[in-house]
Amino acid sequence: MTRITVLRASRLIDGAGADPIDDGVVVSVDGTITDVGAARDVNVPEGTDVITRDYPGCTLLPGLIDCHTHLLFSASDQALDDAIHDSDETLLLRGLANAQAELRCGVTTLRDCGGRGLLTLALRDGIDRGLVAGPRILAAGMPITTTGGHLNFCGLEADGVHEAIKATRRLCKGGVDFIKVMATGGGMTPGTNPRAPQYTVEELSAIVAEAHRDGRAPRRRPLPRHPGHPQRRRGRHPHHRALLLAAPAGGAGVRRPRGRTHEGAGNLRHAHHGLGARRHQAG
Repeated sequence: MTRITVLRASRLIDGAGADPIDDGVVVSVDGTITDVGAARDVNVPEGTDVITRDYPGCTLLPGLIDCHTHLLFSASDQALDDAIHDSDETLLLRGLANAQAELRCGVTTLRDCGGRGLLTLALRDGIDRGLVAGPRILAAGMPITTTGGHLNFCGLEADGVHEAIKATRRLCKGGVDFIKVMATGGGMTPGTNPRAPQYTVEELSAIVAEAHRDGRAPRRRPLPRHPGHPQRRRGRHPHHRALLLAAPAGGAGVRRPRGRTHEGAGNLRHAHHGLGARRHQAG
């Protein structure tokens, strides 16, 4: 049986750059939006089988996209201890709570950029199967890092070209949506240096090559990017001048980082800026 839903609100933003529309209507058939516009211009279905929901004084708009989250992390003052010592069950429950909090804020797609093991993939799959409510998740699983490197407690340390390739293959086998590698240290992990590279160009190139071999489009990330098509992608935090200048040798595109950059990296700033939304995690 066809399921038709009509949403009406005082205003509507269609996300295409047009001015807000008064008395907006959205029509969906079996979960797919078929018509959007002013009520006077839309052929609004009628009948007993049509579900109509009115939101007077409200604004309808497309779902928001959060391009950088860590669903398994807490926002407490002990976020690092929580990430290291909490059980897998606790982390999964926290991930579900954070995902649903995002959904209540209007985020319908998010990109999770790293957590322990492959727990976020289980959360992603549970939402996809309709077991629990939540936004669409693109998950990296464990970030690739060096021994003792940034976010090493997530569980995937790799040193040298051989181990970097093996780590990439392991993640692809596990079903991640993109590959994330910690190319530098990070503020959340004591003893690491956010201003110095963890990986050589050769190691980064090996990860990129393996991602390409497996049909994935590798990418680096300091600024968030619209997740777009659910291909597996690769993100990183290049804080260091050497990494910015050497990045093209790795074979992946570079995005302008937050923080200081060297003037020689100016020609690399060809970023597509993604849409950020509220975060409920630290890191």
